[in-house]
Order: sequence, then structure tokens, then C-alpha cells
Amino acid sequence: MVVLSAILFFVSQHSLLSLPLWILAGLALGGAVSALLRKPGWMGLGVIGFVIGIANIFLGSMVNAIFLNAYGTYGTAVITQEVETSSQLNDSEYLGI
Repeated sequence: MVVLSAILFFVSQHSLLSLPLWILAGLALGGAVSALLRKPGWMGLGVIGFVIGIANIFLGSMVNAIFLNAYGTYGTAVITQEVETSSQLNDSEYLGI
């Protein structure tokens, strides 16, 4: 589970860098299956790898969050100091101008 968590973390944080990896994984799996079964149609798994890579750009962090929610461990924290700041970021309307 630790390895799967590390892989999901990588592909969710580096979604554009992992796009070619998804394509290469689809092509490698398609090439292995097509060589094993002697049917070249399995090379179409590269297209599926491309679709998964594009979907990963938008959905990778959600998949990682679902995995961590299902298989993660609960943590604890201790608040050691509480200090009020003079930040006024949420005190007024943001106009975006």
C-alpha cells in the first residue's frame, strides 16, 4: 500500500510530467499483450493510456484523496501555541481588480 500511495501521490502532484508515462505504460502493456497473443490490435492500449493521462490532469488529486480516505491512517496533532495575527484578508470584499 505504501508503494501505491507513493505512485498516486506522484501522479497527482506531477500530472503533466506523468502524462508521457501513462502513454508509455499503455504502449508497453499493449506491446507485451500483442506479442504474447500475436494480435496487433492490443497496441490500441496506448490510446487508453493517453486518455488516462489526460483524465489524470483533472482527476488525479481526487483519486489520491479517495485512496487516502479509504486506506490512510488517522493522525493526531497537538496545538502548542495560538497567536492572533493582524491579517485582514477575510475582512473585506475581494473585487478582483
